Amino acid sequence: MNRFKTGILVLALALMSSAAANAEFIFLKDGNIIEGKIIADEADTITLKTKAGREQVIERNRIMRTLYTN
Repeated sequence: MNRFKTGILVLALALMSSAAANAEFIFLKDGNIIEGKIIADEADTITLKTKAGREQVIERNRIMRTLYTN
């Protein structure tokens, strides 16, 4: 039973660390690049949690490209 618990713990830690390593980059038409994590994806806007921890709503007509990466 101890091996099973250890295996579950290792799997949980691996999943949490891989999720934390994911980031999105939003390239805006004005040349700015915003890094963060997309928390909401609507028809007209994308809501991003920035590295500074604040939420930023970006209108889609301002976005040139979205890059999903590790």
